[in-house]
Amino acid sequence: MMRPKSGRAPKKARRKYSIYTVVRICGIAFFYRVVKVPKYRKILGENIRTHRRGLKWSQEKLAEKAELHHNYIGDIERGEENVSVDALMRIAVALKVQVSDLTQGI
Repeated sequence: MMRPKSGRAPKKARRKYSIYTVVRICGIAFFYRVVKVPKYRKILGENIRTHRRGLKWSQEKLAEKAELHHNYIGDIERGEENVSVDALMRIAVALKVQVSDLTQGI
């Protein structure tokens, strides 16, 4: 290994993670920056969960029908994910409901 002119070994490249990634990987909640889940996300998630349970489907089954990951469905139902229009349409089609049924109360 070649050393730079200063005589020190080069530093290893460190991988940089955002705070969000660290929280997701480690499950650490920083007391100074706790993100509050918006009310509209909770309502949307509750509506999706209500329709899914009405069909007696698991999150895995809904994820399979909607071609989404089951963890993503769980995150949406808890209001932790900002769901895209495309994903919302897939969920509505899988549940055989209108998008307006899922957004009711928002």
